[in-house]
Amino acid sequence: MRQVLVAIEDGTIRQRIGPIVSGIGDVAVHYASSASEAVAKARTFRPDVVMGEVEFAGPGGESVSLVKAIRAEPTLSRLAILAVSQNDDLSHRYAAFADGADDYVSWPFDALELQFRIKALLRRAGWNEAPDALEVGDLRIDEGRFVAVRDGQEIALTPSEFAILRYLMRHAGRRVSVEELLTEALSYPSKTGDPQVIYTHVKNLRAKLVRDSQLDLIHSSRHGYLIAT
Repeated sequence: MRQVLVAIEDGTIRQRIGPIVSGIGDVAVHYASSASEAVAKARTFRPDVVMGEVEFAGPGGESVSLVKAIRAEPTLSRLAILAVSQNDDLSHRYAAFADGADDYVSWPFDALELQFRIKALLRRAGWNEAPDALEVGDLRIDEGRFVAVRDGQEIALTPSEFAILRYLMRHAGRRVSVEELLTEALSYPSKTGDPQVIYTHVKNLRAKLVRDSQLDLIHSSRHGYLIAT
């Protein structure tokens, strides 16, 4: 049975979200009402997906980013994270993706759409069972550990970054459209994914993969993205 951790401060919203997530089937839902509780529970039972608020109130009243708190833990770096916010402003979406979120949904949301998004993340989270490595040029990805290796340096990837890079590498030499990445790499049903998800994840991938004088391996155009062989 897959595990989903719902980290929402408002108890009423948690109670409404719980049955939606459970409705996916074969999913155990756990709950947290603060960022610290969410991180502690994630350490304990390693959920497949964390669905949590973008920001929580900290002990001293400061703002705490749940995504940053999880990504800061090396043992939790492979968890798939669905960021939740009542703010649908693009700047908030960008910030959540920059912190390491795999996907973003604003409240209130459609129940069926939420299930689609969590199912897609659950599929991505299951890929860590593959033991093989995939190489293109000086770049290699370890499909058993969700990491990329370039010039001997390991680069930790989020599940969505890993999924996009893996798909581009498996189709090296062919230009891949944004819609194809959404449906084939990230498992969204056709015409339901947000192209901005791809744009932001590719931007983050480039920032991680290019160091000093290294060449940018991901080529882009209005027709999509390509990794040259």
